[in-house]
Amino acid sequence: AVVSTQSTGAIAIAKLRLSPTHPKLLEIYRLWAGKQEREMQLDSAVKCHLALGDPERAVLVMLRRKDRASLEGAAEIVRIAGLDGWGEKITVMIAELSLEED
Repeated sequence: AVVSTQSTGAIAIAKLRLSPTHPKLLEIYRLWAGKQEREMQLDSAVKCHLALGDPERAVLVMLRRKDRASLEGAAEIVRIAGLDGWGEKITVMIAELSLEED
């Protein structure tokens, strides 16, 4: 927990001092996203991927959860980012989930 607090503090300081496209800030986001994915902290990983300008990777991370909220969030990212080929796949996943719930 201490490392996590220190890391989020480092990100906060970097965001204040560096431009959103500064290579060091982007590297921090990339490393943090990987760490968060490994620890199954998927919400945080998604935020990092979006900050990196990688909505497709954010969608992939969201799809790992396979719950309705995550699927609908992924669909929204797909719509906003204009990612081709994802809409149909996510729609099918939502439909399959609905069938499982019934």
